[in-house]
Amino acid sequence: MKTKRLDIHIIARVVALYSFALGILIVFCNFEQPQLLSEDIGLLYVITAFLLNALLLALLFITVLISPSKVKEVAKSIGILLINIPIAIGCITLTFYVSDFERITFVNVTGSEITDVKLTGAYSKEIGTISNVATFEEWIYLGYGDHLLLTYKKDGNLRTETIFNDYYSSMFKGRSYYYIEKQ
Repeated sequence: MKTKRLDIHIIARVVALYSFALGILIVFCNFEQPQLLSEDIGLLYVITAFLLNALLLALLFITVLISPSKVKEVAKSIGILLINIPIAIGCITLTFYVSDFERITFVNVTGSEITDVKLTGAYSKEIGTISNVATFEEWIYLGYGDHLLLTYKKDGNLRTETIFNDYYSSMFKGRSYYYIEKQ
């Protein structure tokens, strides 16, 4: 029985494809459901993928030296591996940029409609009117020492709630819910 040998350039292409796909999946999971994956998992993945891809890249260069007839096939695999580098850098940069943002879902549990709803402080936005038990969601950039206030009118009275003061990044990590005037 004849066995089929897998060449290193084919293995490198498969690893590059899976490295790319898994890396993108981790980035999107971090944005959509940040509480599922810690930043440590993403960092561990980046380090592992880098080491594995670097090893394969070295093996591909050795293959070219040993078998010059395979230069064309190996060059394509090297290109596929190398294209992952700027993609990985972009994903890492995007992750660090977005990690300073928090997605907060505000829920109106006041028992009545509230009007003139505004967020002020680290992030400012006029929301308008929110009916009873309605929600609105905001991506908010939060830095060290920032604060955020929610002002609104209920039954004609202006009210202010402090959502947070002197923000620390671990306080609101991931998707958070803020209940307006929860008793």
